[in-house]
Amino acid sequence: MPSQDRQQQDAPDQRSTTAAAGLSRSVEDVQVLREERFVELINEQVYERAWRYCLRLCRQREDAQDLLQESLAQAFAKLDQLRDDVSASAWLVSIIRRRYIRQWQRAQSRPPMLDELPDIGTDGPVDPFADQVRAALARLPKPQRELLELYYIEGFDMQECGTVLGIGPRIVKQRLYRARQAMRRQYSPQEAGNFSSLL
Repeated sequence: MPSQDRQQQDAPDQRSTTAAAGLSRSVEDVQVLREERFVELINEQVYERAWRYCLRLCRQREDAQDLLQESLAQAFAKLDQLRDDVSASAWLVSIIRRRYIRQWQRAQSRPPMLDELPDIGTDGPVDPFADQVRAALARLPKPQRELLELYYIEGFDMQECGTVLGIGPRIVKQRLYRARQAMRRQYSPQEAGNFSSLL
């Protein structure tokens, strides 16, 4: 009889041990699936786009690397918040943007001016028209400049721009129209004609 009581007492302990082991395995499985999904989402194209954006925001390559790595870690931690895998690129850039703004506010320093940003992928001869575009962009208010950079330089569509900036596509369309008009006003008549073909 005592041995039967001992077996009955041991049985719950064995069940709880087995359940704990199963739970541990399921947590590990979830983690592996999460890592696999993250690697699929942050493919080479998404990574390169995020890296270019970090370079545009930061004045130093080291700062850009830090910003990107910290943002990737934050994106992995918040992976469950991503509703649409197709918008992973814009979602990651929105995380980078918010993180950069918070860092800048904490440092209480001004954001980099456009003419201070590093030239990215300009191994060839300098294009004077590109310098004119850069100068005109620098004269725009920051929200307009940022939207034009996202749309024309980074290549985001209106939906993605909305994701990055936290606004709807209709508002993006309206603001983009105003930003184009403002950009055209920065040019002399002959330059405006050249630039209109881009916009």
